[in-house]
Amino acid sequence: PTDTVYAVADISNATEKLKVKATVSVDDVQGMQPGPIPGADVSVDLPGSGTASFNFKGPGGNWPPGKYKLDVVMLNEEGEQKDQKSASFTIS
Repeated sequence: PTDTVYAVADISNATEKLKVKATVSVDDVQGMQPGPIPGADVSVDLPGSGTASFNFKGPGGNWPPGKYKLDVVMLNEEGEQKDQKSASFTIS
């Protein structure tokens, strides 16, 4: 529960500047409402193709046991969403 969650998004074939935003959400955690965790979102600016790295600590420094979801969204310079990937993880 005290571990840091790490995520990496490899962006390829991008020819323009972009923003990569990662958000952790509660999927099924006892005592917590489903949805994005306040403060558990990070944005990285890239000049084009590259790697965006993210790390997250649990709410209050601890991850309560349960299921979580990580969404990574790629936005162009105008803020238009160009791609999105999701992954789930479980804390036990």
